[in-house]
Amino acid sequence: MIQSVTRWWLVFLTAALAIYFVLASHNLLLPGVYYDELLQVLPAMSAAGYDVGDEFYQVPGSILQFGNTRVPLMIMPYTGPFEALIFIPLFAVFPPTVITVRLTFIVLGMATIALTFLATRKAFGARVAIIAGLLLATDAGYIFYSRADIGPINTMMIIKMFMLLALTLWWHSGKQRWFYIGAFLAGLGVYDKANFVWLLIAGGLVILVFGYRELMERLRHRWRMLVVGALCFTLGAAPFIGYVLLTGGGPFKSLFSSFEKTSLGVNNLNMMENLDTRAASLWELLNGYLGQREYTSGFSDQGIVSERWFAIQPYVLLLAVAAPVLLYLRRRVSMSHLRLILGLAALIVVILFLSIFTPTNFSNNHLLVIYPFPHILIAYAAVLIWNTFASPTQNIPTLVTRDAVSKTSNIVRGAVLLTLMLTLIGNFLATVRVHQVLETTGGTGMWSNAIYELNDYLEAQNRDVVCMDWGLCYNLLFLSQGRLNTTDRWKQFLYPSSDLSQMETLLQEDKLFVFHSPTYTGVLVITSEDYPRQTFFETTRKLNGQVRQLKVIEQGNGEPVFEVYEVQ
Repeated sequence: MIQSVTRWWLVFLTAALAIYFVLASHNLLLPGVYYDELLQVLPAMSAAGYDVGDEFYQVPGSILQFGNTRVPLMIMPYTGPFEALIFIPLFAVFPPTVITVRLTFIVLGMATIALTFLATRKAFGARVAIIAGLLLATDAGYIFYSRADIGPINTMMIIKMFMLLALTLWWHSGKQRWFYIGAFLAGLGVYDKANFVWLLIAGGLVILVFGYRELMERLRHRWRMLVVGALCFTLGAAPFIGYVLLTGGGPFKSLFSSFEKTSLGVNNLNMMENLDTRAASLWELLNGYLGQREYTSGFSDQGIVSERWFAIQPYVLLLAVAAPVLLYLRRRVSMSHLRLILGLAALIVVILFLSIFTPTNFSNNHLLVIYPFPHILIAYAAVLIWNTFASPTQNIPTLVTRDAVSKTSNIVRGAVLLTLMLTLIGNFLATVRVHQVLETTGGTGMWSNAIYELNDYLEAQNRDVVCMDWGLCYNLLFLSQGRLNTTDRWKQFLYPSSDLSQMETLLQEDKLFVFHSPTYTGVLVITSEDYPRQTFFETTRKLNGQVRQLKVIEQGNGEPVFEVYEVQ
């Protein structure tokens, strides 16, 4: 049955794209638009002529000026502007709305699935590509992180799969142009986001361990190719490399200056506990629960407790490693096939280990750099086991009847098909479960769809707005398309200070002050107390002012999530 679909891989690719689009495009307004989701969007809005200010430019020295249009070379110290470059021409035609942005993310997610099909088909064959593509297209973690991209996930995935396709073409054909393209894309991946380095380091180590002889055969007497490849890599990563050199370390500087305690409190020396945290996150990402938990826990893990739906995908991944090892021990699988299985498994493990070192915190979206290797591993193991038992009458021991071997073969192949079907069904149901949770809650805290009501209310007030918490200003600038005069001031009051003059100046102006409710404040990730709120009320008392709460906006479960104040 699996062999019969090899001629129909384009049909299965179309089916995978259709499945992903249907699952990803349902209820696009849910959850609410998220702060990091807009990091690439706001610079594009500014370049397209929307008056959204410039507070979101986190690397001001990287901005290129073309007349009245400003295009940043770096969005953040570790992130390039590729999604922004996609949105700039888009916003010249379509208005920047939640639907426009998330549909664009979905189209990019579909491009990743197509490239996964192409790269996997070239490396492992059409049957592996079909299975891996379907697994990725139904994976809840991939669906929800790609459709509300906070990574950026999509550009990383596209660059990664295009790079792997180019390097696979070089590996099989020996044509140096594919090596150069792959090297350039590797540099481009680092420029897109610095943690692409995890993939390059892990991939290099795995190739050296599991394919050293083949690699040396392809690189022998190819010094010119390696030098040109290094130049191509440097060209792809040039803006990022330049930023690192000009700043004396770029994003890595903060890592090494505070290795034991990052800006968000991670101890990088606590390796075993950090590895356990990352492994648990990857497990929940693969079984579809991570997105559900993140969307309903706000930013402080104090949100709605939702019922779990466990997909079996992570268990099948373990089985996909163990089964070929057992078959190899019984001399049913060759060492070359086992090396591929173990190489894919090692790639996942090494990337996971490298991810425990961070200059900031353990964001769950970082782990998408591991995708789609778990899906490819499952697919390759399934096809390998199927093929191993496809000719049950060969090499039969004399004491075993042909009928017995044939029956065993049918059972094993049936188990392979059943396992794949259950994995796909589990992925599908996990995705449906997240949608059900979103329809019930609307998202919680930082993800709450109550942000739409807050924006509508503030626009109707027609007054300047001061955002006194993380995760508010970008959302309001985007949703109002610049109509709100909104400033981000929480950073100025993040730590206690005896100098209240800045807050006094703010309070004497006719402004509205917006907070998250105490349960869902974002500043607690950085500090132990909500000092912006404390400073606001302390300064008001000092000036004998009167704080008036104008509006409390509740989220889906009836809890307050946003608060709007004025001072008289």
